[in-house]
Amino acid sequence: MPRMIDLVRVSALPSNLMHAASRGSLKVPPDEMIEILVHLAIKNPIFGQQARMTLASWDEASSKVAAHCARRSAFSV
Repeated sequence: MPRMIDLVRVSALPSNLMHAASRGSLKVPPDEMIEILVHLAIKNPIFGQQARMTLASWDEASSKVAAHCARRSAFSV
């Protein structure tokens, strides 16, 4: 089964799930959620603004932990 970020990257999710992703409401680990939010914020003209607002609302400490985990998983692939 593909990871949720892989489905987001190829726009394989229905719009209601993409909207949930842009609000940070998917049931995925925090490191994958930050990957999804950053991808949407940068690459998606429809859900990007909401993703940027969601990222801005995350507290700094949990964002750093999630980003660190995401970076480690990206390099281990």
